[in-house]
Amino acid sequence: MSIIGFNHSIRFNSSSVSSGASGASASSEIQAQLTSFSDNLPNAAEEAVTLTSNQIGYLQSIGLAESWVWPSHFIQHCLEYVHVYSGLPWWGTIIATTVAMRVILFPLYVKSADIVAKNSKAKPELDPIMKKVMASNDFAEKQRLALQRKHILKKYGIKNRYLAIPVLQLPLALGFFAGLRSMALVPVDGFTTQGAYWFTDLSAPDPYLGLQIISASVFIASMKLGGETGTAQFSPGIKKLMTYLPIVSIPATMYLSSGVVLYFAANAVCAVLQSALLRSEAFRKMVGIEPIPEVVIDPSKANEGILDLAKNFIEDTKKKAEAKALETERLEKAFESQKSRVPKNDVIIKKRFRNQKENN
Repeated sequence: MSIIGFNHSIRFNSSSVSSGASGASASSEIQAQLTSFSDNLPNAAEEAVTLTSNQIGYLQSIGLAESWVWPSHFIQHCLEYVHVYSGLPWWGTIIATTVAMRVILFPLYVKSADIVAKNSKAKPELDPIMKKVMASNDFAEKQRLALQRKHILKKYGIKNRYLAIPVLQLPLALGFFAGLRSMALVPVDGFTTQGAYWFTDLSAPDPYLGLQIISASVFIASMKLGGETGTAQFSPGIKKLMTYLPIVSIPATMYLSSGVVLYFAANAVCAVLQSALLRSEAFRKMVGIEPIPEVVIDPSKANEGILDLAKNFIEDTKKKAEAKALETERLEKAFESQKSRVPKNDVIIKKRFRNQKENN
């Protein structure tokens, strides 16, 4: 019994020593890994603290500019690259990036201005056709008129898809607004000190509303010059509306950060310069686009106000809906008439023939 007990004791002690050794080894390994991890923490923290807005990757390190696809993140990347490689302060970076985007899109605006001028030139021929299209309830007649319109557009070299070019500015504008707003809320390193003149803090609202007043005034001037293509012809009612809206925008944007409103002001100045350039006969001749034709406004519409425009729009929409309903009703009646002309015997014979074919 003693031998068995002794041997059992030996085996037990041997297992205990082996387990203890392996446990001690695992414990020392975990401790070594934890020590290594804790040693790296100060380096990571130091790197996060020492990374400034003068380095590429700073915005991403604080949760901004996470992709190149989303408009606001794309604009933040662009702002960071301009800021780092140009050495400009943030106020100069915002203006420089805005101007750069405008320069990139400018050739497209030139093409759009050319199409607008060609449309104005073709307007006397296109308007009668469009009136006939609106008044007609005959599908075949509408098709014939549409073909005439297509020939006129081809004659003047008009491709109306270029009229949508100014819409490309919309995602960029939204990207600037959301991107700069996020940068001001953080705020980004340097945003509180790298303003200019009376708006030294780009993360805070303009205390004197100077940027808002500049933006509104310049936007009104841009509309008077014919919009961003320099060729838009506005009725008196629309001109009044375009005058009131920028004035209303002053109190509406008074609580936005100076960085955001600085973009509005810079973009508005670019729009005015672009309008003036596209209205220049010398420039249009130099780039080979259609001269701006003189458009005579209908005297009956000269004194139309905003309410008159809204009323006319509602009436036109109502007329279009009524014309569409009449066309649908006419087609339904024609279908029913055609259906009733089919002889009943013919239907019965066809049905019998189908049944016989299925049985076979």
